[in-house]
Amino acid sequence: MTTKIRIFAAALVLAIAAMAVAQPNSSPANMPNEATIMGFLQQMFGYDSAISYKISSMKPAEAPGFIDVTVILTNPQGDQALNFFVSPDGKFALVGQLLDFGADPFSRYRNLLKDANGPIKGPKNAKVTMVEFADLECPACKAALPNLEKMQSENPDVKVIFQNYPLEKLHPWAFRAALYVDCLKSNNDVAWKFIDSVYAHQEEIKDENADAMLKTYATEAGADNQIAACIADPKTKANVYASEKLGDSLAVNSTPTIFLNGRKISSFNSLPYDTFKQLTDFAIKNAK
Repeated sequence: MTTKIRIFAAALVLAIAAMAVAQPNSSPANMPNEATIMGFLQQMFGYDSAISYKISSMKPAEAPGFIDVTVILTNPQGDQALNFFVSPDGKFALVGQLLDFGADPFSRYRNLLKDANGPIKGPKNAKVTMVEFADLECPACKAALPNLEKMQSENPDVKVIFQNYPLEKLHPWAFRAALYVDCLKSNNDVAWKFIDSVYAHQEEIKDENADAMLKTYATEAGADNQIAACIADPKTKANVYASEKLGDSLAVNSTPTIFLNGRKISSFNSLPYDTFKQLTDFAIKNAK
């Protein structure tokens, strides 16, 4: 998150209690309308013409009665997802992340993440599993990779699972790249070579040349001659949709979102590496 947007998000948190979303009786059966949300965003961010915003999604939140709204804020430094929750009566918005409560607050997510089936890097029986919901066209996902690799190089008890979550509304070729990841995941080394190559050339890939370039990087990574048939197979598309659905069940709304033994880290790139290491060491110590 850029400093400017972080400040704006903090201002939104402080101001939110005093500002109602003017949509009475809002509930999962009666979503706030787009005009109300856009009016709210205009009041919060309209003072700065450098910031634009659009609604990414609206859906029932995990907390009963609340509406989970994700918007994309854009300024000259890039895009950032902002998440807030509209109260059941439509009068308030809460900014941030809803957390499970209890002695083991990450257990539900750990159980859901048993269905993560993307390509794996690291030892099969590692004490720490990091499931990364990512999009190969996402610059923030590319930026996150060095710290993930550094953590693995320093610690043999860490494995990373790359889980497809292409943001199709923002990134025109991300879904096509996700199809390749799904087709290559039966061979972890090949899949990760492809992922690394796409990230390395991310800025060169455009919507109009994506098909040719993705095919080239897959071939160079070691894909066999069945890759074209796999990409065209409806089952592959269904697999990517299933991965997105898994992310939705975990309240993923931006990329990269990383789950560290079930602990959700949404703003990974703003997390200092020392804090990331502390969290990882804590997860190893408390691994069950």
